Amino acid sequence: MNRGCITIYTMKIRTIYFKVTEMQKAVDFWTKFLGVEPHKKFDGWHEFMVGTLRLGLLLSDASDIHSGCNCVPVFEFSDDEVVKYIERAKSLGGIVIVDGLNDPQLLSVVFSDPFGNEFEVSKFHSLDPNT
Repeated sequence: MNRGCITIYTMKIRTIYFKVTEMQKAVDFWTKFLGVEPHKKFDGWHEFMVGTLRLGLLLSDASDIHSGCNCVPVFEFSDDEVVKYIERAKSLGGIVIVDGLNDPQLLSVVFSDPFGNEFEVSKFHSLDPNT
């Protein structure tokens, strides 16, 4: 909804979560990558605050078989921080799938974490939501 110069959003993404089979290993990876501790900790759920977005880890039960990656969160960083996070992801066992950091159409590196979940580490893009 647009009221004059002010856009009022009626929808936002509150939480993105990964289903994991080894909670402690997943928590260790994401704690070290993000540099923050989860703010919610339950046996089957851990949640990190990334800006205003919640990144969750849900412990899959034995009957919930999944494969592949169905969610790819993109973490944006300033130019002077992006390389630090790329190196951090690599040092934690992240595998580079696509290195498009210097491609003006991508500005990011796509990784797979040690559990098969894909995520991107990106330079800041335009604040214009139409680009």
